[in-house]
Amino acid sequence: ETILLAEDDQALRELDQHVLERRGYKVLLARDGIEAVEAFTTAPARIDLLVFDVVMPRMGGREAFARIRAQRPDVRILFRSGYAKDLIAEQGLLSAEVQFLEKPTSAEILLRRVREILDTPKR
Repeated sequence: ETILLAEDDQALRELDQHVLERRGYKVLLARDGIEAVEAFTTAPARIDLLVFDVVMPRMGGREAFARIRAQRPDVRILFRSGYAKDLIAEQGLLSAEVQFLEKPTSAEILLRRVREILDTPKR
């Protein structure tokens, strides 16, 4: 399975890539939402999951997801942020029902959430 990972923190991006690849996932990397949209556009059918930081320079995860979802409405996403989900929801950055994981988190929790999302039937 292929995951598109958009994270502006280089150390965290590389760590998450390592964790996911060791579990057997193919990982495409983006430093921000603009790069994520560009990466998705080149091969939308082969990407199984988006893992996006909510707040990134140039274009945040929410806007990038909206652009990608316009191309492929069934795409799955896991949003991540160093801010609490309630705070992000209050600011209107995410709706309450989205898949969300606070940073930092353990590799085990990241892998478990990724697997849960991938194993959930598409709507």
